[in-house]
Amino acid sequence: MPHRHVPQQRRSQERVERIVDAAAELVADRGVAAASTRAVAERAGVSVGSLYRFFADADDVLRAVAARHVDRLAPPLAAAAAGGAHRTWREALGAILDALVGYAAAEPAFRALWLGDRLPADLLDPARPTAAVVAERLRRAVEPLAPGRADPLAWRVLVEAAEPVLRLAFRDDPAGRPEVVAELRRLADAYLAPALDRAALN
Repeated sequence: MPHRHVPQQRRSQERVERIVDAAAELVADRGVAAASTRAVAERAGVSVGSLYRFFADADDVLRAVAARHVDRLAPPLAAAAAGGAHRTWREALGAILDALVGYAAAEPAFRALWLGDRLPADLLDPARPTAAVVAERLRRAVEPLAPGRADPLAWRVLVEAAEPVLRLAFRDDPAGRPEVVAELRRLADAYLAPALDRAALN
């Protein structure tokens, strides 16, 4: 996590976790704008000065929340993309989309951070952006099923294009509107099929 001061002692590590937990709760309950340093410190039960020992500002705390979700999202995506579990690239793609939607439905702070309208685009740690993680899982999942593959950039473009669609899916439904998710599947299929189906035939 992008801490201002990396804690070494267990007590300090636990304090940092409480701060990140508190920020995640505030974001989930009241949105990104509610996660001020004062509000986060109060909910975490620490002083504002203590918070500033580990984080430069409120955005720094939110980066830590985002980084935590990037880490936690990776295992379900990996499980969904597990080699040998799917017969076609469409099955693999659908499984990963289902895992992503399921995670977003279960994690309101993740929805607010990744799919919210108020988060600056540069807030996430540029070394570990969520879109890049998802794109890489997609690419790895279809490789054994479509040997020719699409251009690597296509996976990132697909994920970036999917974000506003997912935002629409979760705007009025915390579980994600299934009809919008179905349209996302159609969008992804139409975008990838010319490259992946041709590659499979070559």
